[in-house]
Amino acid sequence: MDHAERVKQYYNRNTARFLRWGDHNQTKSIHQPVWRQPSFTKEQALHYPHELINSQIQKLRGQKHQFLHVADFGSGVGASIKYLAELNPNDYFYAITISKTQNEIASKWLQNFEHVQCLEANFLEYDFAQKLDCIFQIESFNHVAARERLIFQVTSKLINGGYWIILDDFLTEDGLTSKWIDQYEKGWLLGKIDSLVAFTDRAKSSGLEVVQDQDLTPYLRLGRTRDKLIKALNPLISQLAKVNHYARSWFGGLGRQ
Repeated sequence: MDHAERVKQYYNRNTARFLRWGDHNQTKSIHQPVWRQPSFTKEQALHYPHELINSQIQKLRGQKHQFLHVADFGSGVGASIKYLAELNPNDYFYAITISKTQNEIASKWLQNFEHVQCLEANFLEYDFAQKLDCIFQIESFNHVAARERLIFQVTSKLINGGYWIILDDFLTEDGLTSKWIDQYEKGWLLGKIDSLVAFTDRAKSSGLEVVQDQDLTPYLRLGRTRDKLIKALNPLISQLAKVNHYARSWFGGLGRQ
């Protein structure tokens, strides 16, 4: 079984649990909240990444007078697309996920959005009918093992002057290793986590330019009661992770903490 197939099974089996026991069932957001302001509600913290993306969409709108084409590479059940489509009703949005389970939920949830298309496909391989103005990834970049293939897909599908927005984890320097990084990668079925320097160099060599780099780490709430409990149970969870996909998510999440 290849890496993409393992990721597909991981989300087919875990998505219902992520929605039920995740950070906010109402928004159907699977990514973590970003507490940019201490006064944020949970919903505001979950939507803060969407606000960052929307601000870039508005910059593109200033350059282009027609509607935009925006794709979420690794869209989960469509929470990000729903939020952005409500703010930008005349633009076209594509929610693409490798998971059949996620696509079924998204297709039903977003069926009344005229300009939203939900796609069950590997975003590394999907042939969009038109160029995209913006591609974004929230916590899906690191799931990709074939990074060169991803960069090729982005440069092939993105318009000249378009934006590729990534919100994910990067190492602070090259060559960092630890048992926790290894646990994070294995538990969440990630490719090797890049350092920001290595990724930037690879992007530049492919004709991309990094125009903004923002560290959101200070706005994460780490070490919650749930996290401390999982840490205490790590020896047990590490064994359960070998046979249970949801325990695997706890195993990887602790490594990330």
